[in-house]
Formats: sequence, C-alpha cells, structure tokens
Amino acid sequence: MIEKNKYVKKIKFVALVFLSIFALSDIVVAQTGHLMGRVRDEQGAAVEGALARVVSLSTDEIVALASTDDLGFFELMELPGDLIRLEVQRLGFMAYSQEFQLGDSETRVIAVELQVQALEIEGLTVEGTREPAEIAFEEEAGLTVRSVEAADIKMIPGFIEPDPIRVAEVLPGVISTSDFSASFNVRGGSADQNLILLDGFPIFNPAHLGGLVSVFNSDMVRRAELSAGGFPAEYGGRVSSVLSIESDPGNGQLEVQGAVSLLMSRGSLGGSLPKKIKNILGLRDARWRVSGRRSYFDLLTDKIPYKLEDGQFIFEGWTEGGDRVSVTGYKGADVLGIDYTESFPLSLDWDFGNSLIGSRWTHPTSSGGSIDVKLGYSGFSTNLKFPDFGDVEFSSKISQTTMSLDWENRPKPAVTTKVGVEGRFMDYQNYVKGGGTQFWKVGGPGTGISSYAQLQWRPSRAWVVEPGVRFDSWLRKDAQRMDEISPRLSFKRFLVGRRLALKASLGRYTQFLHSVRDEDLPLGIDIWVLSDPDIPRVLSDQGQIGLEWRVGNSWLLSLEGYLREFDGVITENFGENPNDTTDDFLGGRGRSYGVDLFAQRFRGNTTGWITVGWLKALRTFPDYRAVGPAVEIQFPPIFDRRIDVDVVLNHDFWNSAQVGLRWNFGSGLPFTEAVGVFSSFGHSISDGSLRPDDRGNSIFLGPKNGERYPVRHRLDVSIRKEFKNIFGAGSITPYINVLNVYDRRNVLFYFYTYEDSTSVDTTKWTRRGYSMFPILPTFGFEMRFR
Repeated sequence: MIEKNKYVKKIKFVALVFLSIFALSDIVVAQTGHLMGRVRDEQGAAVEGALARVVSLSTDEIVALASTDDLGFFELMELPGDLIRLEVQRLGFMAYSQEFQLGDSETRVIAVELQVQALEIEGLTVEGTREPAEIAFEEEAGLTVRSVEAADIKMIPGFIEPDPIRVAEVLPGVISTSDFSASFNVRGGSADQNLILLDGFPIFNPAHLGGLVSVFNSDMVRRAELSAGGFPAEYGGRVSSVLSIESDPGNGQLEVQGAVSLLMSRGSLGGSLPKKIKNILGLRDARWRVSGRRSYFDLLTDKIPYKLEDGQFIFEGWTEGGDRVSVTGYKGADVLGIDYTESFPLSLDWDFGNSLIGSRWTHPTSSGGSIDVKLGYSGFSTNLKFPDFGDVEFSSKISQTTMSLDWENRPKPAVTTKVGVEGRFMDYQNYVKGGGTQFWKVGGPGTGISSYAQLQWRPSRAWVVEPGVRFDSWLRKDAQRMDEISPRLSFKRFLVGRRLALKASLGRYTQFLHSVRDEDLPLGIDIWVLSDPDIPRVLSDQGQIGLEWRVGNSWLLSLEGYLREFDGVITENFGENPNDTTDDFLGGRGRSYGVDLFAQRFRGNTTGWITVGWLKALRTFPDYRAVGPAVEIQFPPIFDRRIDVDVVLNHDFWNSAQVGLRWNFGSGLPFTEAVGVFSSFGHSISDGSLRPDDRGNSIFLGPKNGERYPVRHRLDVSIRKEFKNIFGAGSITPYINVLNVYDRRNVLFYFYTYEDSTSVDTTKWTRRGYSMFPILPTFGFEMRFR
C-alpha cells in the first residue's frame, strides 16, 4: 500500500508539472507584428538553413532574421507595423523577395517556394547566411550543443577515412582514452552513458571491431551534432550526452559517389523515384541513397584474417501537403577468424555487428509545429568462439524496439511547447558455454515507458527560458517497477546587444542499462545488461553555467563550468559467488566537475576551433576484498584526463585545395601500478623445507588508478585537392592523411614481465610501455559523378 501511494504521488506531481507547462504557454506576450512560414523547393521538399529576413522599407534596415529548420519553418517576431520586405535566400537557389504592409499586432503566415539556381557561380556566397554556431547561440537556452557539417567532417584527419565519431572527440568536454577505440567520454561520464542516434534511432556500439573505424559512412552523413549537457526533457535513456548523426538523402539527382583508400573502399548511389511511383505513393518528391563499405585486410595478407562490411540506406519522401516520410537502415558485420599456428597458438572466431531499421512520419501543423511518429528496431551482438578449448563460446546480444509520438506546438508568438510519449521494448542475452555445459547465462526482456513536456518561452529578445519534466517507468519481469521523475530547467540571458549571453541549466537524467566493458583495456567486449533489482538504474543530477560571446561576424567564444553526480554506476564484482547470479556487479556512485573553454572561427578561408578542458572525475564502489563491515574505495576512472586541449584548423586555398590539422594534448590517464611481485612458497611434505609452489608469481598492486601515464600529444594533417569537371560530369578528390606527424610514442598501457627466482627475498621484474599509433601516412581518393 505504501508503494502504491508513492506511485500515485509521483503521477500527481507529473500531472501538475505538465499542466503548469501548458498554463505557461498561455502567457500574454507583447503585441507586435509577427511573420512565420515554411520554405520549400520546386519538388516540395523543405529547404533547411535558408535565411529569412525582414527589411523595413521606411528605414532600409534589417529588423529581424531567422533560419529555417528541418521542416523549412521560420518565425520572425517583434516586427514594426510598417511596409516591409521579406527576403529568403539559400545557396543554390534564386533569392525570393516580397513586399507587403504588416499591421502593428498582425500575424501573417506565408508559404515560400524557392527556385533552383540554374547557374553555379564559383565562390558565390549568400549575404547574411547564418552558421550553425550562430543559430545555436541565438535559439538554444542552456543546451551545450556543437554541430559539425559534412564538409568539416571530411577535413578532420582519420585513420582510414573521415569519421564522425572521431570528430566528436575534438569537441569541448569530450576525451578519448586511446587511438584504438571509437568510444568517447563526455564530462566524466562512462562511454555507455552516451546516447548515439542515427536519424533518431539508437546505435548501441558506434564502432567496428577494434575501434579503428566507426559505423558511420561519412558520405552518408549530412551533419553530426553533439549535446554535451543541458539537453531538454525530450531526450532520455542516457545521462551523459547525445550524439545525433543525420543522414543525407541527397537532392534527388542521380549521383554516384565513392572512395578508395589503402585498407577500405566505400561507395554510394543516390537518386529519385520515378514520377509514376511517386504518384502511386502520393508523394510530390522522393529521394534515396544507399551505400556500402568493405575493408580488404584479409585480401592483402593472410596474416590479418579480418574483414568489415556494412551497408546503409536512407529514403525521404515529401507529400503535397508538406508531410515528410523517411526510412533509415543500417547493417554491419565484422568477422575475425584466426587459425592455430606456431606464432599464434590460439584459434578463435569472432563475429560482431550492429543492425538498425527505422521509419518516421512528420506532419507539419499550421501553427508552425509538427507531429512526429517514429517506429524502429536497433540491435547489437557479439559472438566469440575458441574451437581449441572445447568449443568455448561467449555471446552477448541486446535489442530495442522503439515507438514514439512527439507533438510540437506554437500556441502564441515566442512560445513553443512540446510533449511526447515513448515506448522501449528491450531484450538482452549474455552467456558463456563450452563442451556442452553452460557456465553463465543472464538476460531477459525489459520495458520502458516515458513521457515528457517542455516549454520554450521568449518573454523578450533578452531572454530564453526552457522548463521541462520527464517521467520514466521501467519494468522487468517478476520485478518491482522503477519510476523516476526528471525535472529540467534552462535559461539564457542576452546582454550587450545580443552579443553576450549568460546561460545555465539544471536537470536530472535517468538510464536503465549499462555496458560493463572494462574500459581499462584497449580492445574489449561490450557486455550490455538491463537494470533489475540487482543492477541499479543510473540517476544523474547535473548543473552547468556559462558565458557565450559572439565576437565580430566570425568568432564564437564559450566558457562553461559543470558539476555532475552519478548514482547507480556499476562495475564487475571480482569477489562474486560463482553460484549466485545476483552478485555479478557492484553498484556505486560518481562525481565529476570541470571547466570547458571553446573558441570557434566559422567564416573565412581559415576556420576551426580550439578547446581547453579541465576535468576531475571520481568513482566510489564497495571494496569486494573487505571482510566484515562494508568498506568503500574511491578512485579516478580511466577517463579522468585532467587537461585536454584540441586545436582543429581548416584552410581553403583558391584552387580548391584544403588542408586540415588536428593537434591534441592530454595529461596522463590513471592506471594501477604494480609495485611489487613475490613468489609463492610452501613446505615440502618430505622434509618440511620451504620451496616454491606451483602457483607462480603474485603481484602487489598499488592504489586503484593511483598513478598516471605520461602526457599524450599528437599532430594529424589532412590534405585534399578537388579536380572538377572530370568527363564533364563529376569530380575526383585525392587526399593524404598523416597521423602522428612527429611520431610521438604515446603510451597505451604498461606490460610487466617477471623472472622466476628461488630466493625468498629477491624477485626480478621489468615494466615495458606499449605505444599507440606511430607516424602513419595513408592516402586515397574520392569520386563523385552526376
């Protein structure tokens, strides 16, 4: 009865917050001129990123401007009652202009259709175009978001090819622990606490086997956007960050694109559906793209029996009324097969891969809002076999079916509400078996139901306020339901003529799954588990405050401080009872705090950014070695990099050549030092003398993560040159990437070797460091034909 009353109280509280948010949406705002509309192209597709501005004809001054969103919507407020001119521009389209009289308190809705620019003029730029950094500065409240477009992704040097995940590593608040992992950590959170989305659907593991290449084909990416903190109530399921990868469906023209490098090739094909099929489907426009990639390690040498393959597709259709229908798919497969040899006395077969399929329908409403419906499936599996050891096999699988409904509404000028509900139907299975015997098996289904409400309110040009609340309910079979309420609040206060902004956010975030991969290892296995009575949920309370400053028309500076608390993080319990599956993991807590400095130049021949981060992260767990009263140990996790600096520069030359540079400096990561070694001795049965037994050497370990590796720094360079009008219909872009230009030997880990000794008081041991990438040049070329 007590638990039922607690649940009823939570429901009442959520209902009260929801009603309060809707009540706030009825706030009276200043009665001024108001203009909004949608921009579409000739084919009926929304034109995103178009610049809409209003010019007063009496003063010939720009009085308002805005950029269109992904549905082509724009809104211009606080307009004078006057004769005005609306101008809409977008690179690749003819400029649109219309003059009309707007009343003092009139709201007018207008539909704009842009015509494709027939002639492409070399070097043409659109006056007043706003970059993503400017849009985020003016429109987001406390959210810390950085967006990187496709062209910039390709300029950041990668190991084999351009990689959106590697781009995330050079953004503020993000660190990577090694060259051999595509996992990343954001502001003291674990890698499994990042929500990674492909067109709105989750990807569990963003990397191919070994972490050298991510699952995302750069040719299929329109942009990558990282929200490192302060994200609103619509986002749930993870507590640390949201990395959203958006696919590029192309422009509907038949296009072939591809690339060949030393170790892998990729190709894509895009186009439009025939008119007859579009008519049958009721679509005004329908565009699609498919892609595939394959490595050829296994074809070049039999010493590397490994291959990766993946495929991706995106379909996007637009109805006559402006509805958008999209379908996204991804399938990846990695295969590593090693046969027993004298040089490698072990046989293994390792399969690994992600899969995803998702559909989405978005209906724009007359008020400027939208209804968004999503249905999708995501899965990840890994299977490792050792044929020489009785067919020992390890397997781990996780899947999620997602159904969601979101409704965004603009009931009044300067007020936007958004509500939504989501269902997540998950399942996981982990087991170890061999010789017909199953040694370990855990798993089962879990169901999560979430709802949220959020409001964005602009009481004046000086303020953006964004309250919200999220309610998450989690249920496992034969277990008590877990319910969590997550309130969130962000605001931004503009100063100095909207050039300077103070922003802050507070929020609670909840997560009901974990990956218990050992992050100390450069190459590990992801073992996903779902929360249950023995595996706690993660609850994180976070706050951040910062300043943003627009300097001139080309620079953005940002300084942010943050504090995060984590309750319910887990680690493996090495003192567990093998016959008890309820004590496999230990629950603990964490804390992180730090400061991030970000400076970006987004216009000119030389663009890029500099990030400087200071972080302190801690984890606290019960000591499984303790006997008697509970004892806790506190230590810095492997991703506790105190100082992290990234410099990213891109320079465009007049002859279509580009140079990209990335330099990283990081203070040493923590590790556990082996401080000594001893041999085990026992008494001989025959004469009672002390002799070495067969247990070998034992190691004395220092404090958990009590030492630090040396500092890490590395310079990577990329050079690209585009040759246009190849065969009159395409272009070829050769490129050279050089990683670790000055051959810095950054330590990956230490390896200890010992010499057997019959002496009780002497033992010889040595420590060797294994390095990450040496200097590594790669080259290839990209092709595009229409």
